[in-house]
Amino acid sequence: MHFNQLQNLLSAARLERYLVATGGDEERAARLYRANLKLAQAFHPILGVFEGVLRNKIDQALEVYFNDPDWIINQKRVLGGRLLTQILEAENRLLGDRIPVTKGKLIASQMLGFWTETFSKPTFKILKGSPIHIFKHPPTALVRADISIRLNQIRQLRNRINHNEPICFKHQQIDCAEAAVVHQALYDVMD
Repeated sequence: MHFNQLQNLLSAARLERYLVATGGDEERAARLYRANLKLAQAFHPILGVFEGVLRNKIDQALEVYFNDPDWIINQKRVLGGRLLTQILEAENRLLGDRIPVTKGKLIASQMLGFWTETFSKPTFKILKGSPIHIFKHPPTALVRADISIRLNQIRQLRNRINHNEPICFKHQQIDCAEAAVVHQALYDVMD
């Protein structure tokens, strides 16, 4: 697909960054846009696995912490703040769609931000550090703040990918270093 076709389908504003990075060369800008799509596409399998594993492991850790297999229903008020709000919103969506509110439905409806929030300082404190137990053999130097930073890097890149934002730039320069750092963070956390 040529640059003009892309521009008609997407918008001049969306493609401007690609044009700037390629010195106004429309053919190179179109190739760079397609390369960015392929790079983003390559992230999808590992991101999907990562989200599922993170969600399931945190769910298991919180089941143990609360000694309650339905913690997301019965203990939600303990969480407070954004997590409580997100659970209540999910419950309301389910009820509005006349779907029974179950633990499985609530767990599945929570976005990556919900799970990364369990490593934020205030939530981690409320949960008395229980989310750290998702790691069987964490390196001794690994602390909550490090995990939180990595999880948020992953979440931010995931959001950019899902919203068709470029991941091949640093400022106005073509640079995939940030994507490479997040790619390594994905594997570090999974390990």
